[in-house]
Amino acid sequence: MNNGFPTPILYLAYNRPDLTAITLQRLRELRPTRLFLAADGPRPTPQDTARTTAVHTLLDTIDWPCTITRRYTAHNQGCRDGVVNAVNWFFTHTAAGIILEDDCLPHPSFFPYATELLTRYADDPTVMHISATNPLPYTDSSSYHFSRYNRIWGWATWARAWQHHDPAIRSWPEWKAQRAHHPHFPDPAERRLWEDRWDAIHGGEHRENWNHQWFLTCLMHGGKAIVPAVNLVSNLGFRPDATHTTNIDDSEAELPCTALPTPLTHPAAHDIDDFQDRLYRERFLLPPAHHAPRAPSALNRPGMTALVNSVLAGPRYDFSHSRPPRKPVPPVPSFSRLPHAAQLDLLEGLTRSALAEHYGLNGAAVRMEVQQYEDNAVWRVTPAGQDSYVARLSVRDGRPAHQQRSEMRWLESLATTGTVAVPEPVTTADGHYVVPVAVPGHDEPSTLALLHWLPGTAEPPYRQPGVAQQMGNATARLHEHAATVSLPEFDRPVWDAETILLKGHALTAPTAQAQLGTEGTAALRRVAELITPALQEGGQDDRGRIHGDLHRENMIAMSDGRVGIIDFDDCGTGHFLLDIATVLSSVHRIAREPGSYEEFTRAFLAGYAQVRPLPIDLARLLEPYLLLRDVFILNFVTTAAPVNAGVASWGPGRIAGIVANMQAYVKGRPYPGVITSEQS
Repeated sequence: MNNGFPTPILYLAYNRPDLTAITLQRLRELRPTRLFLAADGPRPTPQDTARTTAVHTLLDTIDWPCTITRRYTAHNQGCRDGVVNAVNWFFTHTAAGIILEDDCLPHPSFFPYATELLTRYADDPTVMHISATNPLPYTDSSSYHFSRYNRIWGWATWARAWQHHDPAIRSWPEWKAQRAHHPHFPDPAERRLWEDRWDAIHGGEHRENWNHQWFLTCLMHGGKAIVPAVNLVSNLGFRPDATHTTNIDDSEAELPCTALPTPLTHPAAHDIDDFQDRLYRERFLLPPAHHAPRAPSALNRPGMTALVNSVLAGPRYDFSHSRPPRKPVPPVPSFSRLPHAAQLDLLEGLTRSALAEHYGLNGAAVRMEVQQYEDNAVWRVTPAGQDSYVARLSVRDGRPAHQQRSEMRWLESLATTGTVAVPEPVTTADGHYVVPVAVPGHDEPSTLALLHWLPGTAEPPYRQPGVAQQMGNATARLHEHAATVSLPEFDRPVWDAETILLKGHALTAPTAQAQLGTEGTAALRRVAELITPALQEGGQDDRGRIHGDLHRENMIAMSDGRVGIIDFDDCGTGHFLLDIATVLSSVHRIAREPGSYEEFTRAFLAGYAQVRPLPIDLARLLEPYLLLRDVFILNFVTTAAPVNAGVASWGPGRIAGIVANMQAYVKGRPYPGVITSEQS
């Protein structure tokens, strides 16, 4: 009768329910009495959430008598941190144990082998690792040998060994400077290989790797690994959805296992088997060009010439005939087809990862509050005990990186000169304003920018005394900076009649015209004919850097009474009247009480004039720019509504209102927001 297997086992799982089902069956046959389950959290995608949930469901089917301790993380920690943190946790509960990942199928004889050796070498500090993997032939009579290489597809160790593990390998530079690693690698080619790997890891690369650090840890502490005489594990994880083992034809994929006879025969000496290590090094670590034949006599291993030549010169193992048919990996779904909430969840997870990687923020720990998700996803990001930031992930129709850098340089100049309160950009450790973010299933480039949060109240209360004047004052200061401070490398869109109206999405795209309808499209074409000449008026002094989307919700009421300006994503060059028209139009839409809009307009323009003169011919040209502003909105809505549920919820109503106003304008009525003689 099977009373259960007593050695503690750490089982590491993630998002592969098919592999979990196979390897969990091996544990079911073994019936361990102490089982530690560590499952990494999902990446922020619906499919990953579904797969990790399926894995958890499988783990809940464990039905034999055992003590189960679980560690399921809410967010994905990745291959390095997920494994290291889980093993750290494991060894807070036990002094020794076995570690298995969900894609490693061990032979049943691995478990008694590991258990016996964990006991035998428990107090031997020179033994730090017990491997299940051996892809090479072994002809000695002992059941295992000692190696410098600690292979990690099914392994066991002790808390007294793992306590030394340092994923950041902080001692590597000193060890390298002392050339302390040279005795371990007499072959210069292999020495360079490991130096390059450890240099890269110490420098912050290979963030998903942990086993190279464990190898270095063992070397630094005089530790060696035990390798069985036969292969005791088969790695089933060679497939396209893997992180590292993506080559399904790799010679180490799904190696067959062989039973290790019992009782174990222990080697007489505890020295590293240099012969077996040389085979491993030549076969699996160094490039083929380095595989120069060596005299077998130098190995001092009689009778091995034929075996050495066959292993070193022959093809690597091919066990493809023994592999079961592979299930196809589900394709990554199109990002645009995901539900709105699922898109936002995915983008938040990617942003958390990028904040950690590029800005040194703990992405998993920061509080993220979504501010909007239209063409950009914007969050307020607050690390514990720190001031807030704003993270903007440009997802659709985003500006190229060089144009975003121009935006950030303008913001930096505005913040530095104190011209007007704006969110100041935050650069990465290496000085970048924006960083790329890959969105699965999305064919547009996406970029992330981080800025300091501008404290205050969004959408200033425009009817309170002095607020409208401060809004005009801030707008004028923005334009005065544009007119007086040169930014030679400012490369942003030009907002004029051609780019917004004549070549804009609403007037040129069939999908937009379908949303406008036949009559709406006809009205827009007639508007273009009527206002284009006026929009082409004005000289160089009338144009410069403009915000481009300066509606009331992109203004912030500051605690000191000033008004700040946010969201420069649409900044460019154009007539200053476009910004003025945008502010007025946004207030006109909500000003319900008679005379409130006119009162706001007078105060706003007075505040503007305190800083710089109002544009020439303001009264005559304002109406064409109010129309141009609404065309700008039509371009945005008709582009975004088909792919963004948020815009789709309000976009059709906005289109209908603008089209109705344009139809009335074509018939001779003043356009909403225009200043008439009665109002001035």
